[in-house]
Amino acid sequence: MSRGAIYEKEKEFHNNRFKNEDTRKNLDKYYVITTKVDQYINDSIGFNCKNKKLLDYGCSLGEESIFWAEKGAIVTGIDISSEAIKKAEISASNKDLNIKFLVDNAEHTSFSNRSFDLIIGRAILHHLDLRSSYAELSRLIKNDGKVVFLEPLGHNPLINLFRRLTPKLRTEDEHPFTMSDLTLLNEYFNDVDLKYFNLFTIALVPFRNFFFFSTLYNSLSRLDNFLLKHLPYSKKYFWMVVMTLSSPKK
Repeated sequence: MSRGAIYEKEKEFHNNRFKNEDTRKNLDKYYVITTKVDQYINDSIGFNCKNKKLLDYGCSLGEESIFWAEKGAIVTGIDISSEAIKKAEISASNKDLNIKFLVDNAEHTSFSNRSFDLIIGRAILHHLDLRSSYAELSRLIKNDGKVVFLEPLGHNPLINLFRRLTPKLRTEDEHPFTMSDLTLLNEYFNDVDLKYFNLFTIALVPFRNFFFFSTLYNSLSRLDNFLLKHLPYSKKYFWMVVMTLSSPKK
C-alpha cells in the first residue's frame, strides 16, 4: 500500500476516534504505571522550555501542548486529525497561552528548516514511516535543540499477544519499535540517548486501586532498573522507550 493510502487510512481512523467516543480510553488503566516515564521526560525538558519554540508532534487533544505552554514554551501542536485539532483548540481557548494548533502531515510538515528548539511526541512515530519522520525531525530541530519521544517497543511476546487480541484499538499499519528501528536513529542524529521503562511494573495494572500500589510500583521500578543494569539485553522486552535526540546530522 502506498504512503498516501496509509496516510488517508490513519487520518480516517483518528478522525473517527476523536469524533466519537475514544475507544482507546479503555487503555487508560495501563498508563497508571507511566509515572516514572512522565517524571523522566519532564525532568529532561524541565524549565529549559521557557520562551523556547516547541513542536508537539502528533499533539492529539493538546494536553501536552497546554502543559508545556503553561511552563512558558512557545508551542505549536500538529496532528493528522482535524477532529483532534478542533478539540485541542477548544481546550486551549480559555487559557492565555502562546499556543497554536495545526492539521499537518508529520512526515512532511509545512515548517522551514531549524524551526524549533524542542520537539516532543508520545506514541506517534510508530504510526509513521520512520525514515521520513526521522529525516523531518532532523530537519526541523535547531542544531542545539533537543527531540524527546516516547514510543512502545515490539519485542515482548505477552504485550504482542495483547495487541493481537485487541486489533480494533489500533490501526493496521502501526509498528511498535524494534531494536533496528532505534539503531536507525544514528543515521539522523549524532547524539542518541535511550531510556527503557516498564517490564515487571506491567504486572501492577490490576492492583492500581489498592493502597499498596505506590510502594510496590517503586519497588518493581527499582527491579526494572536493576535488570537493565545487569542484563542489558533485556531492554528489548520492556514496554516503552524514551528517545532523547540532539545534534542533527546534515
